[in-house]
Amino acid sequence: MTNVVNSLIPVQGRVDSVDSSAPPTSTSELLQRISEDYTTSNYLWTGDIDTACFTEDCKFTDPTITFTGLDTFLQNTNSLAKIIPYITYSSTLKSTLNTIKNVNDDKSYILTTWKMYGKFKYGSILSVSGSTKFYYNPKFQISEYEEKWDIPVDVALRQLLPWSASEFQRDKKKELFKLRGYGNVKSGLIINELIEFSPIINFDKIDGTWKVIHGPHFGILEKILNVKFEYINYIIKGNKIETRVKYKGWGGGELTASGNLKFNRDDCKIKFNDFGFYPGNSEEPFAENVIQGISELFFFEDLSFFPIVYLDEELCTFKFPALGVKITSKRT
Repeated sequence: MTNVVNSLIPVQGRVDSVDSSAPPTSTSELLQRISEDYTTSNYLWTGDIDTACFTEDCKFTDPTITFTGLDTFLQNTNSLAKIIPYITYSSTLKSTLNTIKNVNDDKSYILTTWKMYGKFKYGSILSVSGSTKFYYNPKFQISEYEEKWDIPVDVALRQLLPWSASEFQRDKKKELFKLRGYGNVKSGLIINELIEFSPIINFDKIDGTWKVIHGPHFGILEKILNVKFEYINYIIKGNKIETRVKYKGWGGGELTASGNLKFNRDDCKIKFNDFGFYPGNSEEPFAENVIQGISELFFFEDLSFFPIVYLDEELCTFKFPALGVKITSKRT
């Protein structure tokens, strides 16, 4: 990306450092200042590094380029900084520092693992994870910068193409649908990525049968009640909704609830009117009036607002504010 931008916006001459602080005086100080480049300066997007931590002849290497000189780095990032605000949504640009540690090997270095992600105005999404080694000299200044990505270069650069957002959604959903377990941590991370980059909400896509694939509290309930949910389905048609929960254990059975939906911008309100319990494989409800009465006691209309944070033709995620969780379902 830097090479492309530089060809469009060339920068000549020396670019002075904007950092006039003194070099670090210890490993712990160097580690702290590198950490702040990620957490405070968002340097993977801005190029805003603590230049006092680097030598003038520092060698920079990433999967696309190798060059020597702090001035060259500043020229490259200065060019990039000029165009980034015009082609990206600044609120989505993040440099996440996952880990950072000091390593004393043949050559001492600070090792970081990170994730860089952001959304472009022309429709692409960049999401790259990687690691960087900051080799430093006895004066605690970085003399060599070595960056590696967790995905091939061509895959990373292809994300910059205008249709990459749809590819991102497709690949993330494909990965999500392979995972199992209502409380799967990796599922939750993928869902958060989809919401952050592409919070599609299209109520025209809501009708149909949706099977829950993620909801941490369902996994907890399975353990507490010693049951296994065979399916948790939402059946929606217009402003009508029916919930069906089939479980195994304690004789098994199916719980049902039906009622009305009301949409308001990006959330919905549900009011359940009818409740039922079908023990085992029975097609007849058990103690219909009793179940109806008990269920109504435990249904609180004030807690029935569910903000929808993602909705397309095959995936729907909404928040359950009362429990502080997100529930994700897949169209069947």
